[in-house]
Formats: sequence, C-alpha cells, structure tokens
Amino acid sequence: MNKKLIALAVAAAIAPAAAMADSGNVTIYGEAAMAFESVDYGNDSAVAGGRHNRVSNNQSHLGFKGTEDLGNGLSAVWQFERGIVLDGAADSQRNSYVGLSSKSMGTVLMGQHDTPYKLATAKLDVFANTVADYNGIMGASNNNTNAGTTADGAFDLRPTNVLAYISPTVNGVHGAIAYVAADEAASLAGAQANSAWSAVGIYDNGPLFVSLAYERHELQNTANDTEKAWKLGAGYSFGATKVGFAYEKVSDDTATAAGNDDNHNAWYLSLAHQIGANTLKFAYTRAGDTANTADTGANQVSVGVSHALSKRTNVHALYTKVNNDTAGAYGLAGTNNNSGVTGVAPSVAGQDPSAISLGISHKF
Repeated sequence: MNKKLIALAVAAAIAPAAAMADSGNVTIYGEAAMAFESVDYGNDSAVAGGRHNRVSNNQSHLGFKGTEDLGNGLSAVWQFERGIVLDGAADSQRNSYVGLSSKSMGTVLMGQHDTPYKLATAKLDVFANTVADYNGIMGASNNNTNAGTTADGAFDLRPTNVLAYISPTVNGVHGAIAYVAADEAASLAGAQANSAWSAVGIYDNGPLFVSLAYERHELQNTANDTEKAWKLGAGYSFGATKVGFAYEKVSDDTATAAGNDDNHNAWYLSLAHQIGANTLKFAYTRAGDTANTADTGANQVSVGVSHALSKRTNVHALYTKVNNDTAGAYGLAGTNNNSGVTGVAPSVAGQDPSAISLGISHKF
C-alpha cells in the first residue's frame, strides 16, 4: 500500500514538469562578464577628470528562446533577453521578439532588435563587449554621446518597436530589412512621426566576409528632418589571423544653427592572431571632422590579449585610448547607449579618455 502511495506521489510530482516540457523547446542562455579597470578622462585638472579604478559590467545578460514546429517548414520563434548589470546599475532590455520562420522564405519578427545596419559589421569588432568596443567612434556622433542613442548622427541602434525580415542564406548570401516605429505617440502639428528604415546585404562564406548597409531616420519636428548613413564592411581569415575593415558615411539635414553639422565619415581596422589559447588583438578607428566644424575628429587605438580558459570561459587584458582633436568629443564604448558596456566620456572637447581593462567572461 505504501509503495502504491509513493508511486502516485512521484507521478503527481512529475506530471507538471512533463506538461511544461511539452509546451515547447526552451533554451536558457546568457553571459556573465565583468572587468576591473583603471580609466582616465584625459584631463587631470578637470573635476570629473583624473585616473580612478572601477568594476565594470561588460554585456552580462540572461536570455530565454525557443521554437515550435508548425508544419510545412514553418516555425514559431521567440526570444526574451535581458541585460543583467552585475555591478548594481539598472538592467536593460536586449533583443526580444516573436515571429515566424521558414527555411525557404526567411524570418519575420516583431519586438526590440539590433538594426541590420548595426549587425552589418558587428563581427568585425575584435574588442566587442568591452570598454574598447568600436562604438566609441563607429556609429557615434561628436557630441559626448555614442552609438545606440537617439542623438543626431548616432547609429548602430537596438531600437524598440521593430518589424524586421531576414532572408534565408543561399551560398553564403543573405539580407535583412527593418522598419522602426520610433514614435508611437501623436505627432507634432505638421510634422511626421519618428521612424527609421534599415537594410543590409551580407556575404559570409569561408574566409571572406563582405557587408553593405544603409539606414535612414525620419525625425519629428516642423522641418521634417532626415539623417542617413551607409556602411561597408569586409573581413578575411587566413590561417590563425583575421583582418577586418569597416567604413561609414553619416549625413543629416537636422535643423540646427549649422545644418548638416553631424555629417562625417569614420573607418575601422582590426587584426586578431591566435596562438594556442591566446588571441592577440589590435584595432584602430578614425572619425573625420564634421561638415561645419574643424578639428572635430578623433582616433582610437586599442591593443589587448584574450585567453580561453575553456570553450565558455575567457579572460582578457587590454589598453585603449581615444585621441580627440581640439574640438573632438568622442568617448570610449557607450556612455549613454544600449550596449551594456560602461563607457568613458570626456567632460569637455579635446580630452583624451583611456582605459586599462582586466576582465573575465563566462557563457552558458
């Protein structure tokens, strides 16, 4: 009798778990990444300047994703991903969506997601998810803000209210296009609602990678301004060495005192060489002057090494510095963006922020 009761109790405990398992294929994933850093804002005499130490979050996140086979080659796809800030600051939303996917027709999704423009060259950034991330200059505007913000001239976004289509990959070629309903509230009288279009074409096959992207922002004000950017990326792998290059051109007609003041170009060069479990890295980024103001450019130099302790655990050491021209105001990584990396912004134009970073990352 006791054995029967025990068997019934075990069956009752297992039943809810079995029902949950039948609800779909759910994958839990994420990354815990932190760094100890010594940063310098580039001006020891400034109140906010001088060198100091900090413990920084580097894109730590937790996600859940799954698929359901709907038959005839069609699947439902979904993902919830949240940036988890391990050093005590507020968490942030990351790529989260629901949609339909077909191997022959591609994927349609709605939610919050990186734009095709951002994805065009993301894999070329050898210091991604660290304070040496190329978004200190690439996709950034020269106004103490960085890529991923709503500031004029800023691109490489992860916006909300996205409707996107991603094509199937055929012989290494695929494309994506996204529409962003950036302003769902009522528009100003006589003005358009904020919105954006973003598109990319990518060839990624064997040692060669090539991408071309375009993005256009419609900005809400009485002048109905627009800003746009295009970007070219290329990468090549030979043996244990990888090289990468990206170039972007940003244009705008925002109604400022000096129109088109965010017009500029930027380019990025990276090199990574693997020796056993170690990878040596170098990157150089350059932003040209804006259209109406001289000496607003900058360059960033980054060097570092990463060491794989296992397939999922990695440590790194790096040094990075932004050298601003006298009117340049670029910072390190993201000072006010959705990257999940703690940035370093100059307090005034012409300062040269830098950082030394020792970090660890574990993926699961």
